[in-house]
Amino acid sequence: MSMTKVNWYPGHMKKTKDLISENISAVDLILDVRDARVYISSANPDLKSLAGVKNRIVILNKSDLVEQAELSRISGKIIAENPGVKVVAISAEKGTNIKNMNALIEGFRNVKVERMLKKGLKKTSFRIMIVGIPNVGKSKLINTLAKRKAAGVGNKPGFTRGKQWISLPNGIELLDTPGVLWPNFDNIDIGMKLSIILAIREDILDRVDTAKYFLLIAKKMGFLKSIYTAYKLEYLENEPDYLILEKVAKHFHMLLKGEVLDVEKASYKLLIDYREMKLGKFPLE
Repeated sequence: MSMTKVNWYPGHMKKTKDLISENISAVDLILDVRDARVYISSANPDLKSLAGVKNRIVILNKSDLVEQAELSRISGKIIAENPGVKVVAISAEKGTNIKNMNALIEGFRNVKVERMLKKGLKKTSFRIMIVGIPNVGKSKLINTLAKRKAAGVGNKPGFTRGKQWISLPNGIELLDTPGVLWPNFDNIDIGMKLSIILAIREDILDRVDTAKYFLLIAKKMGFLKSIYTAYKLEYLENEPDYLILEKVAKHFHMLLKGEVLDVEKASYKLLIDYREMKLGKFPLE
């Protein structure tokens, strides 16, 4: 598989990193939103150093796309590697586990309110910053928190463009930041995984290469057989990725001129079906 380093860093993304750095001292809590399927690759690599000792909740969004046992494994690993950080798995789309997330936020707010009351201050502001790479569902989450349409929702990477403060219930203020990536993916694995979940534009990487990489990950994670089952294909252990794609193309009668199997179309179907849970609910990490 021939792959090159991914380079996708729109100018507004550098501005976002600066925005986070400039405003982080003004907030009490950081909501670190990630895609549950790629909890490592969808983590903002600069956030840990920028956040310092700030309170942080890692929100594993799109948790409905991952089985519960896998979510428990992922949550445990994040907690073990980040002492003091809270983790909650939700689905902003389905409304799953929002109550638990709100309880965590309210818990941090109550700690500050009590601290301020001891100092004789009755009015206490509580500010949150929400951070996440493109297409992890930040805008839908914000609308859920605000209980109204407070943020635009798009299904393309780089949709949210500007900084905005949003009022939430209980006097909480939330700072929304555009999705931010880092300048280069020296690790091609990250670029491939983000392409699979549409956190970066599909046209950056070759679609067939991405599909082959997806099959490699499915095998590594122990979920390859479920793909054969979903497509009602004969399972062959250690079958080369290109033969699997040809088998998919043949099964769905995807042909080019001259009865040549359309492997690119098969690759597209494979990736779409994974995103739509037609192949099973499994993570890539």
